[in-house]
Amino acid sequence: QHRFVRLLFDQNISYRVLGYLKDVFSEAVHVKDFDLQFSTDLKIWNFAKESRRCQRYRASIPDFYGRRC
Repeated sequence: QHRFVRLLFDQNISYRVLGYLKDVFSEAVHVKDFDLQFSTDLKIWNFAKESRRCQRYRASIPDFYGRRC
């Protein structure tokens, strides 16, 4: 069985990054694709969990310490 990594990038990472990743991570999306770019971190994390996506974010202090995708 082939497993796919379904990435969700938050607003701190440019949506332009997806253009470079589509060949390798074809199901990568950005919060902007779902009108979540101004949502709280918790709402984005819950969306990622419900849609079975692994959230990628950039922060100096991890907002989701102890949470796993």
